Amino acid sequence: FSYIGKGNSLFGLGRYEEAIKLYDKAIEINPKNVYSYISKGNILNELGIYEEAILLFNKAIETNSQVVDSYVLKGYSLSKLGKHEEAIKLYDKAIKIKPQDISIYRNKASSFLELKEFENAEKICRFALEMDSNEPGIHETLADIFSEEQYYKDAEKEYKIALKLENNSTTHNGLGVVYANLKKYTKAINEFKYSVKLDATNITAHKNLREMNRFYGDHRKSETVKFSPILVLIISIVSFFVIYLYGKITEKYFIFITVILFFFLIFSMFSDLIGSLRIGTKGLELERSIEKESPKPRIEPPRIRRK
Repeated sequence: FSYIGKGNSLFGLGRYEEAIKLYDKAIEINPKNVYSYISKGNILNELGIYEEAILLFNKAIETNSQVVDSYVLKGYSLSKLGKHEEAIKLYDKAIKIKPQDISIYRNKASSFLELKEFENAEKICRFALEMDSNEPGIHETLADIFSEEQYYKDAEKEYKIALKLENNSTTHNGLGVVYANLKKYTKAINEFKYSVKLDATNITAHKNLREMNRFYGDHRKSETVKFSPILVLIISIVSFFVIYLYGKITEKYFIFITVILFFFLIFSMFSDLIGSLRIGTKGLELERSIEKESPKPRIEPPRIRRK
């Protein structure tokens, strides 16, 4: 086990190539050691080389069919390749070997989520929570399900429960997605900031933060442009009234200026409606136009996460 142990240490340090060489050495010395194949396959999963990882997990299963990690990690590889039905079958085999392992239920629920089988995914989470109601990963996955179904209030509740149990980067990202969809943009930005602070390698959270900053900046700018003319006109009317009170202008002049400013105020408030008036066959008509919806932030939904 010395080569495997050293390889695992290097894996933890991110020195993948060196770790792989040690796992290869372990396989060469003892080809019947199932953990050599599992450890190397785990690194290949980390590197996104899923097809080769699956071959190693197959070898591990041939060597010892009772080691649960072989099935779970192979299921993960298949899910990353979009083969969720096959992944679910492997998770079922893993559950038979180790039914008390909560993380397997989470992986299975996540695969059902990717298949849009929300009811099955929720059932698995509910079952897992009966086993352990304080498992943050299950609460997070349940929140992911609610978020995909657009039950954002329920998703918010589950994400908050998960965060109380474990302060996790992916959970903050998921909660940020919920707030963005609820149009609570400031809260969404804060959650994405927490996410990248906890894990600087969370690229999804980085993308979401950039998108929210871009969208929210444009949103605030458009609101300012929309209300500024109205605000200026109101201030102008009030200013002339104050000047009139101090006797700086005559009553007739004040009334004249107020009427003009009031006209521009009404025009500014109803400019969109006035602009849609057209002369038709029946006289003055209101033109109907199909307008595009206001742009929404392209927030990435939560994805399958490794246990």
